[in-house]
Amino acid sequence: MQLHHGLRRVAAGAVFGSALLAAGMQDPATIKAQMRLADFRMVETMLTATAASAVIFYMSNRIGYTNISARKPITVGLFPYAGNAIGGALIGLGMATTGACPGSALVQAGIGGGSGVYTILGGILGAMLYVSLERAAEKSAASIDTSRDDIQMTDSPITGQFKIPELKKEVAPTVAGSLDIRPATMVVIWQVFALGIITLLRRASLSQASNSISPTIGGLLMGMSQLVSIILTRSSVGVSSAYEHVARVLLSPFLATQHKLFTPATMFATGAFVATFAMNALFLGYKVSPAPAIANHIVGGAALLFGARLARGCPSGHGISGIPTFGWSSFVTIAAAFASGIAFSAARAV
Repeated sequence: MQLHHGLRRVAAGAVFGSALLAAGMQDPATIKAQMRLADFRMVETMLTATAASAVIFYMSNRIGYTNISARKPITVGLFPYAGNAIGGALIGLGMATTGACPGSALVQAGIGGGSGVYTILGGILGAMLYVSLERAAEKSAASIDTSRDDIQMTDSPITGQFKIPELKKEVAPTVAGSLDIRPATMVVIWQVFALGIITLLRRASLSQASNSISPTIGGLLMGMSQLVSIILTRSSVGVSSAYEHVARVLLSPFLATQHKLFTPATMFATGAFVATFAMNALFLGYKVSPAPAIANHIVGGAALLFGARLARGCPSGHGISGIPTFGWSSFVTIAAAFASGIAFSAARAV
């Protein structure tokens, strides 16, 4: 990777990390409260960010600057999107346990939060488990006859050995395709939908007061970070693949493979961490706090990242960047994440 390309990734990550910090995602309590349905700041922020990103993606694709499309469905031999559903469920469990997603864990660690550090460590372990199983699946798939006229529903080696017969009518990968409406119309519909949900949440007073900025402003800042990423790197924001790249480097001696540590994904993640660390050291002064229940953060982080890699995206990749493409895979992943996180939080409260 050339130096100037790497610096662009670092800069894009720095803006993204700063936006997460400004939106209040450095506090694990924010995400945990969302999963308990006690505070909807996270949902408001995500809806605003997806609405802004949808416009950015549409305009960028329209002028030919990018070609951002929906993510492919992931199957594990059960049904299309099963990988998205299972991966999303694991993401939700990890978020409810740690109060973090792969991106916000970097921000939490950047301001000195012990919870973020242990979530990252757990995330790397989860990614290592995924890579190990992926390698085993590759070896197993090599012995399977692939000469049948099947369709491959995923580019993930860990699920690549599972196929389904070709259907008479291929399922459209996007909501717009399923409804047979134009992309521009879908963008407008999503703006109205997001605004309507945010208005309902505000009127119901479901978003608690906070020292952080408004969730709407936070979401717009995250949308701005999406724009910066598009301009600098011609790609959307996403973090979880960085954990996988680190895992591959750590496993290289055992898998007899070679992988680079400095990839576009790891440079982006580095930028997010460094920016929040610098902002905290120079301006904010958050006090370093130890992580409660370290084992919970490590196990939760492992579930979080294993799920994110199985689904091929995290709340940043499938949420902030995936939903604005209106791909069914992203909607399934995020819906499963919230459903499992809410159910797990409710079960713990009993």
